[in-house]
Amino acid sequence: MAKLRKILNKLTTIEKYVCCVLLVLMLIVCFVAVVMRYVFNSPFSWSEEVILVFLVWFGFLCMSVDVLNDSHIAITGVYAHFPPAVQKVCDFLRHLLLTAFFFLMAKDGWQIFLINCKKRLPASQWSQGLQFFPMVLGGTLMCLFSLVNLIGVFIKEKPEKEGEKQ
Repeated sequence: MAKLRKILNKLTTIEKYVCCVLLVLMLIVCFVAVVMRYVFNSPFSWSEEVILVFLVWFGFLCMSVDVLNDSHIAITGVYAHFPPAVQKVCDFLRHLLLTAFFFLMAKDGWQIFLINCKKRLPASQWSQGLQFFPMVLGGTLMCLFSLVNLIGVFIKEKPEKEGEKQ
């Protein structure tokens, strides 16, 4: 399991770099669009669409990184007072439900992607599928990552939190 986690951590490292690039691109496009609009009075018609596409990709990739690290938002006030056996059952149920949800998200996202991939965004003329494919990719990655975490519950493995060493 440690070898698989190491491979998946390398994958999430790539995701983090892609997210950094997307964030910088969003910042550049937004800054240039504002300058063009208010300084030169010649706005870009496509800037909001492009930023939205980048933002959707950024969001789904960031979410998948958090699922692997099991570092998404959780309410632990009550959970921390449970005995270890009850915590294990709660962890099992949580990861099982997350795996099922992410599977459905990827499956339904694929259908939505297929419906929209032939349509064009009005200003940029990019395929509308670009807005919906992150749901497929992110859902697939999150399903895989939550499945790994589900297996980790049984072998008593804790996922490595951001900044921690195992």
